[in-house]
Amino acid sequence: MLSLQHDAVVAAHGRLRDKNPITLSPWNGAVVGLHNAGTRMRFATKSWSILGRKGLNFHSLLHPLRAQTRAFFASVPCRSATHYIDEWFAETIKPKSFYQKHSKATSSNNRCYFYSVDLQGRLFLEETLPKNIATSIKDTKFLDFFFRRVRRISPEQATFLHERNISWKEYPFVSVCGVEKNFIRPAATPIVFHSLISDDSELSFAGNLVEPFNVENLAISPKSGRLYHRLTKPVPKSKTSQVLCLEYALIRSAVAVQLSEIMEPLEEEEHISDSDSKSYSGLQIQLGKGGYQRIPWLPVEYEPGDWAMPFQADVSQ
Repeated sequence: MLSLQHDAVVAAHGRLRDKNPITLSPWNGAVVGLHNAGTRMRFATKSWSILGRKGLNFHSLLHPLRAQTRAFFASVPCRSATHYIDEWFAETIKPKSFYQKHSKATSSNNRCYFYSVDLQGRLFLEETLPKNIATSIKDTKFLDFFFRRVRRISPEQATFLHERNISWKEYPFVSVCGVEKNFIRPAATPIVFHSLISDDSELSFAGNLVEPFNVENLAISPKSGRLYHRLTKPVPKSKTSQVLCLEYALIRSAVAVQLSEIMEPLEEEEHISDSDSKSYSGLQIQLGKGGYQRIPWLPVEYEPGDWAMPFQADVSQ
């Protein structure tokens, strides 16, 4: 998928100084390998990848001048990204009769609804098209109520879907409201942090729900280059739920841009060893009391599954 998530790391890359120009192609990428004097640095990036073909010069675009970098990004057309996202959501939609059948079940115990969550953390009924801010669900109380109850589906709920000829792999998350079940297929994660608030001490999601922000809980996906934050604040459990909800939640691109102000690549003398490179991304983030914290890779077991929007490394315009 065409990731607009990581202006954060691109801005950090803009501070790199390298004698050899690096060739980039727009709308590519997830993880960048930088080769300098035989040393390989890896870090996540915003929709760019190193290619050995004619493209754009890294230093002419991403020099330390952040304002010029941002201005360039703002000028890059993203029609192909929007088109790809819209196409994927359209492909997930079932016939109208599917939603009518399950939402109007005679028994409330059998009644269920199906939802989508996009990369901005916006909530939609799955059958809604197009999916944008105008068509998203915006009632703050409902959003807080809904997202407080998000869980991975239980074996019993997977059986519930199977008995109705619905693959649980399409809907790995659920928000239960009484006896009614709201199954969720997110583009990445069902919870997305959409704002950094309270003097940058809290990440906001849903309507007004918050998670304490801690740089030590950040992680970067080696597959997509997206930035994640661990969920640590307890979510009220229901009697039947097993664990809380998710382990990590996606950070919206606008928040990643804010965080780029305190991100930097490791200096050459600080390059991580080959063994550490399996755990750390090659980026570091400034700590509030001074010093830096290395940002690890997102553990593979927390990567979005086959139900998620596929990451496209190369989307033609």
